[in-house]
Amino acid sequence: MQDDEIIGGALKLMHDDRYNSMTDFGKIFASLGVTDENVIRGIQSRMKQKGLIDVKAQPVGNPGGYGAITDYGIEVFEGKVPKPMPMIFNSVTISGSSNVQLGQGNTQNVSSIDVGKLNAAIDGATATMEEKAEAKSLLAKLVSNPLLKGLWEKWLGGGLG
Repeated sequence: MQDDEIIGGALKLMHDDRYNSMTDFGKIFASLGVTDENVIRGIQSRMKQKGLIDVKAQPVGNPGGYGAITDYGIEVFEGKVPKPMPMIFNSVTISGSSNVQLGQGNTQNVSSIDVGKLNAAIDGATATMEEKAEAKSLLAKLVSNPLLKGLWEKWLGGGLG
């Protein structure tokens, strides 16, 4: 894990714990898989120098110590002020997928569902003839039910074809 991922992950977890007066920074770093005391102290020192966290105690045996995210750290995490140092809050890798949607407030529009294509997909699926027949029967019931068909059209902005 890169430093910017550790910093972002730690700040996120500290933000999640912001209503507690004391956060166990050692547990925060451990939950990110960071156990090297030199790495913990180095990253913690950088975060403190940038004003993101306030370290209140560093007892022996807990390299992270105890403290809290600062108001400035909260504003950085929430995107209200620019980041004072490189940090990544979420790292996502997606492969071999389609129709994936990331982020808040994004929409993905589907205008209609082609029942013929669904039936063809059922035919091509690895399943017994009985399972395929049951799936097609359920699909036929779905598209013929007026209530469900109306909901489909409302939610999808189109319909079943």
